[in-house]
Amino acid sequence: MSDKHLAGTAPALLHSLKQLHEHFPHSRRLVIALSGGLDSMVLLDVCCELQPEWISQFPGGVRAIHVHHGLSVNADSWLAFCEQQCAKRAIRLSSVKAGAFVRAFCAAGDSIEEAARRARYQSFERELADDEVLLTAHHKNDQAETVLLNLLRGSGARGLSGMPVGRALGQGQLWRPLLQQSRAELEAYALSRALPYIEDESNSDVRLSRNFLRHQVLPLLASHWPSVQETLLRTAALQADNDQLLSQLAGQYLSQHHDVEENTLNIAGLLSAAPAMQRLVLRHWLHNASCTQESAGQWPEWQSVQTLIDEVMLASADAEPLLQWQGREIRRFRDRLYIMWPAEPLPPAPIDGFLWRQTPDGRLPVMVLPGNNGSLRLLQSKNGGMIFPEGECRVRYRGADGLECALAGRPRRALKKILQESDVPPWVRSRTPLIFIDNQLAWIAGVGVCEGFQINNGGNGWAVNWQMPVYEAPEH
Repeated sequence: MSDKHLAGTAPALLHSLKQLHEHFPHSRRLVIALSGGLDSMVLLDVCCELQPEWISQFPGGVRAIHVHHGLSVNADSWLAFCEQQCAKRAIRLSSVKAGAFVRAFCAAGDSIEEAARRARYQSFERELADDEVLLTAHHKNDQAETVLLNLLRGSGARGLSGMPVGRALGQGQLWRPLLQQSRAELEAYALSRALPYIEDESNSDVRLSRNFLRHQVLPLLASHWPSVQETLLRTAALQADNDQLLSQLAGQYLSQHHDVEENTLNIAGLLSAAPAMQRLVLRHWLHNASCTQESAGQWPEWQSVQTLIDEVMLASADAEPLLQWQGREIRRFRDRLYIMWPAEPLPPAPIDGFLWRQTPDGRLPVMVLPGNNGSLRLLQSKNGGMIFPEGECRVRYRGADGLECALAGRPRRALKKILQESDVPPWVRSRTPLIFIDNQLAWIAGVGVCEGFQINNGGNGWAVNWQMPVYEAPEH
């Protein structure tokens, strides 16, 4: 490539890819998000032209992905164009049809603009391997629009910091190597290379929020404040610093009070903290809870956090509050907040319960409970526990019959009271397996052995381990 072509975009790309390699040295292949528009065509062309410069860092080479949203009558011709341009450069192209995702997100209440964006990234997430990096062609103008759009949405420091250069995406990474380039610089590159590209007719539709800002609001602002774009970019940089400090502050609290395994948050100390601290910690806790291997997580809106404080965290001690957020359930019990996917309803159990059938050699094998309620396993226990179940063993659930029992060494109490005092969360109590031996309650899962079934004199006994189910996100 000539020095003329190396003047701007090319060296910027090489510098960014060098940073990418330093951050993620295990990455082996670049994957270009190719729409066929000017920006992504510039990214495709410059990556291919400079491949000898970066191939030692990413020996897997480069491939491309095109997402077919099915929203335009021209969508098929755009795919054909991308196929042609990739074939010309000997680049492998994968195409993904995301129309079903778009319809699902629209049905859930997203605007067509947001639904298309979410569908696009969900498609990318499913396509990326763990040693691949998705390159997108976002540039400085996109960044300025994002900051202004998030300001109008009432975003905090995270939203006003704009798009990060990189982040995790699915099993791989996402990287924006042209984020320091302007749209004008990309246009100049395309002109100098006589690059063909397509024009999405929706880009001129000012009913879409980003287009309205791009074509009407920002030009008007620039007529009075010529440096408005640079000002917005400076705001993004400052807010990114603020967000980093706030994240560290929230992380310090969460490191001491967040149970990662159970995904619960101890709020005893947070209740006495300043409202701003409460909102900060809860916002990061919710965001972390929604992060998965496939998703960077949802950043909660201000109102969602405030509702969590008012209706759940500050609920009375005897209340059983429930808040729905991003399809999840948020509950409080004692001084802890819980976030989880909804449990599947338990199917009706037989009146006499489920038989835990012994094998011919007398063992009790692992029992998988119907209705996705986990499994039961009999484990040996040192210095105490339950006698081995010699009689008929059945598993039941708590009914409305006023069942009573006595835990070993304790007075007889109502089962409801025992579960309360044993810190079993209210939503778990009706699902707690009760193990009966010859029609007598012998063990309460998660609590312990009942009087008359315990090993005496410190001998070795048995314990019933309830492996509780892990509920997952529903599929779209």
